[in-house]
Formats: sequence, C-alpha cells, structure tokens
Amino acid sequence: RLSRALKAEQELARIFTELTTKIEDPALTVSMLVEASELAEDVGDIDEAAGALKKGLEKIPDQPELLERLATLY
Repeated sequence: RLSRALKAEQELARIFTELTTKIEDPALTVSMLVEASELAEDVGDIDEAAGALKKGLEKIPDQPELLERLATLY
C-alpha cells in the first residue's frame, strides 16, 4: 500500500508539472509547481522536486517563491 501511495504521489507531481505548460495564470502556475515539488520531495525524489521548480523559473524568471523553495532543496 505504501509503495502504491508513493507512486501515486510521484505521478501526481509529474501531472501537475505537465499541466502548468497549459496554464496562463502565473499565480496558479506557481501554486501547482510548488505543490508538485512538495509531492516529489515527500517521496524522496529531489531531482523531480527541483525540476518542477526550475520549470516554473523558465516560465516566470525571478519568482521569489520558486527561488526560495529551490534554495531549500539544496
């Protein structure tokens, strides 16, 4: 069960990250990417967590919340 739950969280993180490519609202994009990052971090996938934040910074450079979360990962 735990393994399935962790896989589900990891998959949800990826889905959130992918969905943000279709979202125009910067606030919603940031919110979803932070959530994706937290889900990935919860399952121990730091690379995926950082990737979600970096994707957000490509779309919204210098966004403080994304930069802050990225700094805490490293």
